[in-house]
Amino acid sequence: MKIVLEIPENKVSFFFELLKNFSFVKVKTSAHTPELSTTQKKELDKRFQEYKNNPQHCISWDTACKNIESSL
Repeated sequence: MKIVLEIPENKVSFFFELLKNFSFVKVKTSAHTPELSTTQKKELDKRFQEYKNNPQHCISWDTACKNIESSL
């Protein structure tokens, strides 16, 4: 299992020292946060505008999940 944590900058070294005590934990750090491409940003903007123009055409995340689960 992988878990992503956000840790306050002033607690990072303490947190890593704590994790070193657990042999079953592997720590991989990454300062890279991927950026969305221009195409992805345009698509999100388009979808958001469609939502703002017609919110009644949208369904909630819970409803979408239930619809998918019932079709399996």
